[in-house]
Amino acid sequence: MIAAVLRRVGALLVLGALWSVPTLAQQESPKTERVQVGGRDISIPAPFQYCDLDATEERDNLLIEALDKLAGDRKVLRRMAPCDELKQWRKDKDSTPVEVVQTLHDPAAGSTERGRVTFLNGVVAGRPIAGRDAVLKRAADGVPQGTAEYQYGYIGLMERSDRAVMSADAVLIRIDGALEEMASLRAWTVTGGQAILIETLVPYEKDGAAFDWMQTDGRDHVDRLLSANGERARRFDSARPPILDRPDPRIRKPPPIFKPRNPDEEDFFADYGGQIALGMIGGGAVLIIVSLFWSRRVRRPA
Repeated sequence: MIAAVLRRVGALLVLGALWSVPTLAQQESPKTERVQVGGRDISIPAPFQYCDLDATEERDNLLIEALDKLAGDRKVLRRMAPCDELKQWRKDKDSTPVEVVQTLHDPAAGSTERGRVTFLNGVVAGRPIAGRDAVLKRAADGVPQGTAEYQYGYIGLMERSDRAVMSADAVLIRIDGALEEMASLRAWTVTGGQAILIETLVPYEKDGAAFDWMQTDGRDHVDRLLSANGERARRFDSARPPILDRPDPRIRKPPPIFKPRNPDEEDFFADYGGQIALGMIGGGAVLIIVSLFWSRRVRRPA
């Protein structure tokens, strides 16, 4: 009876391994790109299931042209969108603009020579921290006055932390001749001694609710960038950036920077995790099958 149960388990494992092959093959792990910024190598990671905009794709190029005008003189380090949304955007000419996360080099935001704390205190200095609730309330009133084509309309400062400053804004961009209202969450930080701006853009919803999840995602984008460049990741533990709620606060010093790590090594399990899992499943199935044959051979009367 035990042998029969083991045979069934072995068969199920084999079927599971075969079934997982196409599924794992379809999963594309995000890659970390390394770019030169101010004479330094900076690693720009990608969230899971985000894909890079491709200038050779006609529909992607419409987004790129609009975003280039928005970026102005800032150097574009990377632009990404959720893979599923990007696929739909490329296929359907009537679809609404997709979420885009663009990472830019923004030296005009301020000097980084005195460190991240001083830099962050200087970004949008003098503006009080509104916080999440106040920003969502203001955003629900619609696009603020003063918003124009490629000109930001200020909604509120969402947070200052020891890692980033986040500003919620609205902006109009022209995509394929149509003027689109976009919600923008801009997060400034410093890594490798360089001022980096991570901007998330989505179509502006009338209730402004998008800024809720955009703030959460913005923290993760910043954390992913800093951890890819040698700092401790916070998104996997209970540590969270201190959210400051008064104007021009004194930000505590950032945590010590750990020994720089090789982003290529960091991405090993992200790149080959599927193959490793498949190999373990297949190896387990083979071991069970071998053990079944061996047990039958041992039990065979002489």
